Amino acid sequence: MSLSVDEADKALIAAFNKEPANERAIILAIADAIKAHGVTKIAKETGIRRETFYKTFTENRSPNLVRTIRTLKALGFSVRIKRRPT
Repeated sequence: MSLSVDEADKALIAAFNKEPANERAIILAIADAIKAHGVTKIAKETGIRRETFYKTFTENRSPNLVRTIRTLKALGFSVRIKRRPT
């Protein structure tokens, strides 16, 4: 079942906000969002080959941070960190 862009984006946000964090769920949510937005489109925007997406964002891999941030930006997300209240 393929997700719409809106569904994939909401699932990706939910995966990032889930506590405790689940790396596999985040990677698979990124993969779903790439598919929903169009692999070719995201590949062009990031300069990353299509084949690399298929290899990188799978259940058995941990993509590097730079590639992940570039992909999230191409998907229309911003990446920010902030200190949690103590």
